[in-house]
Amino acid sequence: MTRHALVLAAIASAFVLNTAAPARAHTPQDVYDDCVEAITSAVHRCQARNRTSAAEGSQLITRLLNAGHTERARLVAHRYRHKINSDSDECVDYVHHLCRRCVHALLEFGAEELARDIVDVCDRAVHAIRKSQRAAIAAINAALSG
Repeated sequence: MTRHALVLAAIASAFVLNTAAPARAHTPQDVYDDCVEAITSAVHRCQARNRTSAAEGSQLITRLLNAGHTERARLVAHRYRHKINSDSDECVDYVHHLCRRCVHALLEFGAEELARDIVDVCDRAVHAIRKSQRAAIAAINAALSG
């Protein structure tokens, strides 16, 4: 690999991961691995956020319903559904952002196959976020139903 390609790899890795730490990517596979790690981490953070919102919202809704505050419980459910939807949309936007950067970096290497693989990883990541979103909304709705 030429010196120019090594410099490009280091810059691409830092660009992809937005990190201040020295880049370790020296090959397209390194960039791919870093990208998968960043995307997976983002998905896990989003899923955890949705689980937390669902648990907190469900507990609050249940307490309100048990106290006879039906209208307040409905308002809380609406707010939590909005939060879950907003957080999930933000996560999907971030994953798309990471994916664009990763694909661009891999194409700069000429690694078209790895770039296609990243697109598949991204599709699965978005699906996982949306699945988590649906589960969290379902938990809120179930709590409201009593």
